[in-house]
Amino acid sequence: MNLGLQLLWLISAYGLLYGLRILLVSGFGRLTRWGVAGFNLLLLPGVIVHELSHFFMAAMLGVPTGRITIFPQTQEGEKRLGSVEIAKTDPVRESLIGGAPVIISSLGLVALNRWQWENWTWAKLTQGQFWLWFYAVLALSNTMFTSRSDRRAWPFMVGVSLIAGGALYLLNLIRPIEAVVTDWLVRGLTTLNIAFTLTVGVDLVILFCLMMLAKRKF
Repeated sequence: MNLGLQLLWLISAYGLLYGLRILLVSGFGRLTRWGVAGFNLLLLPGVIVHELSHFFMAAMLGVPTGRITIFPQTQEGEKRLGSVEIAKTDPVRESLIGGAPVIISSLGLVALNRWQWENWTWAKLTQGQFWLWFYAVLALSNTMFTSRSDRRAWPFMVGVSLIAGGALYLLNLIRPIEAVVTDWLVRGLTTLNIAFTLTVGVDLVILFCLMMLAKRKF
């Protein structure tokens, strides 16, 4: 599959997964509060990875940090599974800190998928390693999303990236490595798409169960 189709698949799966995640962490009234709590607890390892990604990126960039929380809360009208207090800094470091969970989780998903999908056989379904991989993919995929505050400085970074990319293109510095980079991107996007598509399927099943629970009469 070419790069364009892989990107379209990624954007579609990511958008659907983001919408499902909002529904699942919000719930469907009182009847599903325990189901939502269970779902949030299921994602706890991914939440820890998410918040530690912010924390360690800030530490690497010399930005002071404060309290870390790993339990659901509402901040600025947005439902969050955790948070890290980060001091104000310049747009470049703020963008890197805000995007750290996406970077770390994506690298983790690529590594996990290469571990399980190379030399794939159906016999792996009977192995404990497969189900450990399955759980890790589910936790990371559902918790890699950024909050509004994480994305605050992204417009600046997008502008800088476009300018830098345009300069490299005009200087003819991209073409010599274009084939290698494209192949690397296709491989990486393929593994991410496998993870996102699998997680969308699992989240749809969980969402259906919660909706049925919400309709149940006691």
